[in-house]
Amino acid sequence: MKRVINDVKEKILSFITDKKIYKDILDTMEHIKISLMTISNIMKNAKTDE
Repeated sequence: MKRVINDVKEKILSFITDKKIYKDILDTMEHIKISLMTISNIMKNAKTDE
């Protein structure tokens, strides 16, 4: 399960370079049950970790 979570996070973070907005990311990953807030938190945590 941890590997899946890491893969999803990496995929979401890869969209940063594509300059996609959260809604675009959500639409792209519609097969994964994830909220806009979760995407936002992943992005914020990535910026904090750097």
